[in-house]
Formats: sequence, C-alpha cells, structure tokens
Amino acid sequence: RHGGEMAAATGTGPDDEFVLLGLHDDWSRAEVLGRALQAAINAADTHMIELAVRCAGAMARHIVDWEVEGDAPLLFHAVAKAAPTHVIGALLACGASPSCRQRSSKESALHAACAAGYSAAVDLLLEFGADLSPAKNRTGETPVASALRARPHLEDHCLCVSSLLQAGAPADGSLTRMRYRRLSQLHVAVLAGCVTCVSSLIARGADLNARTKGRDAAVHLAASAGENEIVACLVHAHANVELRNDASKLPVHLSAAAAAADSTALLLSRCAAAVNARAQGITPLHCLALSVPISSAGSDPELRLRTTAEVLLKARADPQASDAHGWTALQLAAKFARAPAPTPTRACALELCAVLIANGVPVDAVTLQQLRGASRSAGGHGSGQPQDQGAHVMPSDPVSHRGGGIASLRELCEDELARIIDHTTVADLHDVATGLGLARLARACEEYILCESGVPLEHVR
Repeated sequence: RHGGEMAAATGTGPDDEFVLLGLHDDWSRAEVLGRALQAAINAADTHMIELAVRCAGAMARHIVDWEVEGDAPLLFHAVAKAAPTHVIGALLACGASPSCRQRSSKESALHAACAAGYSAAVDLLLEFGADLSPAKNRTGETPVASALRARPHLEDHCLCVSSLLQAGAPADGSLTRMRYRRLSQLHVAVLAGCVTCVSSLIARGADLNARTKGRDAAVHLAASAGENEIVACLVHAHANVELRNDASKLPVHLSAAAAAADSTALLLSRCAAAVNARAQGITPLHCLALSVPISSAGSDPELRLRTTAEVLLKARADPQASDAHGWTALQLAAKFARAPAPTPTRACALELCAVLIANGVPVDAVTLQQLRGASRSAGGHGSGQPQDQGAHVMPSDPVSHRGGGIASLRELCEDELARIIDHTTVADLHDVATGLGLARLARACEEYILCESGVPLEHVR
C-alpha cells in the first residue's frame, strides 16, 4: 500500500514475495506481516498464507506475539479459522505459545481446535506442549467439553477427545458452569449421544454418578434421551441406577417415558423393585402412557410403545396402580385415543391400550367411556346394528401380538376384551363395538346378555 506501508506482488511463479517499503523497525514490519497473514487466513487463501510465512524470516518472533484486534494471538486466530497445519506448525516453530488464549473468552487454541473438530491441529498443539491442567474457558468448559458440545458431533470430534485423554487431560474434574447446568464431561458426552466418547471417559476414570444442577446423573440423561447403547455402557460400568433426581425420578422412569425398551429392561434387571417405584405419584408404566404424544413423533412409535409396555408388564408392573389423580396407565392411554381426527398420537394410544388389555389389564367403565369417545371420532355409533366385519370404520388399526395370533386392536377387542369385561358394562361395550365396527365383539355382547338374562340387548338399558 502507498504511504510507506506495504506493496505485494501476487503472481504464480516462484519469485512471488512481499515487498516492504519504508519500514525501519521490526515491530512495524511484524504488524504488516501479521495483518497480511490474518487477511490471508480469513480469506482461506493458501497461496497468500505461504507467502506471508515465507517472508517472515527473522521477524517471525515478533509476528507470533502480534494479537489480532488486540484480543487473540495470531496462532489462536489461525487455529480458529482452520488454517493449514503447516501454517500452524510454522507459527509454533517460531515460538508461538501452544497454550495461547483469547482474552475475551479465555478460550485456548485447544478449545478452538476441539470445537471445530480440527484433530490435526490438536495433535500439533499437544506435540508442542499445550498445557492441559488449567485449560478451562470463562464458563469453566474444558477443551474436551468443547469437542463434545460441538454440533453436529462428528468422528473428528471423537479423535480430538481421544488425543486429549491420551495426552493426560482429566476425564473428570470439577463440574462446568456450561449452560448453567453444572455438567461434567461425561454428562456432555451423553448429551452428544457418543458411545465412543462415553466409553473413553469411563475408561479414564470419569465419575459415573456425578450430578447436574437438577441432580441428574449420566444414566438419567442417557435414559431420558432413549440412548440404549449409552445406558448399557453406564450400567455395565456399575453406574448407580437407584439415584433419584430433583423430580424424584429414577432412570427407569425416564427410559419408560422415552419408550426405550432395551434400556428399561436393563435397568430393571439391576433394580427389579423400581418397576413400581413412584416419582411424584406415578410409576414407570404411567410415564410410558403419558409419553404417548411425544413418542408418536419418533420413529416406529407403536413398536417402541408396545415393546416397552411388555417389558414393564413382564417385570410385574402393577397395571391397576393409580396416580395422584386416580388414573391408571390404561385410562391415561385411552384418554389420548380420543383425538378428534386420525393422528399418530391416537394410533399409538390405541396400540398401548391393546397391549395392556391383552396382558390382562381390567377394562373399567372410565376406560370404556374413553374408548367410546374414540369410536365417535372414528365415525359415530351408527344405527345400533353391528356393522360388517369388513367395514373398516376405524382409520387406525395398530398391530399387536402377531405371534400370539392377535394381529390388531380389532381382533384383540373381539377375542380378549369380551372375556374379561365385567357384565355390568356389557351394554356400554356393545356401543363401543358398534361404533368401531367390531361385529364379532358386538355379537359376543348380545350373546352374553341373552345367556345371563334371556332378554335381548335392545331391551337392556
């Protein structure tokens, strides 16, 4: 630039160079080269970066001390902008501190490299002796946590974590203030859903039972997210599955709410009594029923709800247990079946009802009232005459118990519900059967009443 600062020739030949004009002291020259290198890094211009590094020469020791906008050393800026490794290596070779930090955030070059998943830069910084002991930023986050918190969490971030741990970075230590939740590195790894990082931290001695501000341990977070593999990893490492969080919930309450059958089964294998444990008045089976609207938004929700319900019932969950408001799990599920239109939520609710009924859960008048509402949503009660079996009035026909010969909620009701229903509610059951087009169930109701009283159904009201 004119005015005695700098002129640059940028061709493609081997003689390309920076020409410095009118600069008589090393500090002025260092600033010019520092600014040139910063601009080249910002523009990701590899050719100009190489020119600036080549022209540094004896002034390199001044360049590495120059701070970008008075806030961050040039090395930090190069790492944050993912400059080529030979540029980072050249700065380190010139004496740049591998433990340099940004003034405002207190983040080190390792933080910047880990957040970007720049594993090659992490290796270079560690090779030149980056300090790991006090390496926390202003919020108390370590470089390991920076790699774990990055989204999306990629394989490169796992490599960064592995390199740091092998270099002696603590796997545990004090909890951070990240997001005001006081998360440990293991908590952050669980939230990232990374089994590899969780295993690495456990192998390095991370505290399995460290708590967040909400008193959640790592196993609570994994169960809540439905991370079956991570729950298995934690349980096999002997994490305490009987810890309660601030909501008084055990991990099994959270895995049931996530409709995670594998996690639920594993947690119950370590603490069988938890199957009927209460948290704020509800059992894991209630948690599953209450999760229907959320679970219906996931992948294959009906299968997940069905298998989780079967796991709980096989573990001797009490299906007749009532919550603080007197609702059973079946009543809660039936309530969600009253959606005004065919929705995934209603399909999932009916599926859960089917599984509970097929496993011998009694159907009371409250549940029948909810199912009657579902039948109105599906098309009304009709004329009072049983509809043909082929008239598929109910838009949703969830699959259930294929192996046991019961292929759908329709067949389940017709084959099982009539057998266990109390005779005082048969008239109501007949209305539901008619509304849903369940011809065989309707006929079973009529035959039941005829056998019991000899009076046709239409005379019994």
